[in-house]
Amino acid sequence: MKRNLLILTGALALSLNLSAAILPPEQLLPADTLALFTVPDAAKANALQTNEPAWQLWSDPALKPFRDKLENKFNEEFVKPLERELGIKFADYSGLARASGRSRSS
Repeated sequence: MKRNLLILTGALALSLNLSAAILPPEQLLPADTLALFTVPDAAKANALQTNEPAWQLWSDPALKPFRDKLENKFNEEFVKPLERELGIKFADYSGLARASGRSRSS
């Protein structure tokens, strides 16, 4: 009994010391990946973006009708056909940057 416990404890200790090499993103993703963007700190990047003059112009209420029309046309002519072709919904992936940022900081 003690021998089995000692063997089990030794095996557990050895398994904790083993670690796999972390592969670069190019080797983790399939060959048909369209694009990959990485941002080390998404919260900081978002805070910096909101202070940019171009973002403030884009967020201006006077530009809202133009922005809505442009976004609708972009979605209808580009996003929806691409979603149909790829069989995915981009909305399903919109929270990934925020989710992965939270999991790293925890």
